[in-house]
Amino acid sequence: MANRRQLKKTISYIADEMLNELYTKALFSDKELDEEKIGALTGRILSQCDDFRRRISHSNGKEPKMVKEYYSALYQSWDKSIGEIWDEIEQL
Repeated sequence: MANRRQLKKTISYIADEMLNELYTKALFSDKELDEEKIGALTGRILSQCDDFRRRISHSNGKEPKMVKEYYSALYQSWDKSIGEIWDEIEQL
């Protein structure tokens, strides 16, 4: 497992990449995109980034097994939410 600081940087990096993809798609798309959808998606990306960065700092328990389970569940949740957002970006 990476240290917390590196994990937070990775989450921020992925959020930045999603925002870049979203804005690039909005600027260079041939069809007109709904600004409300783009704004809502931007807010969702930023709020999930903040949520996961906060959750990293508050692992449950001190035992290695509990901490490992916590971060495993956190990673699965993060992976699922990223997948959903990428799908929404692709559907625009």
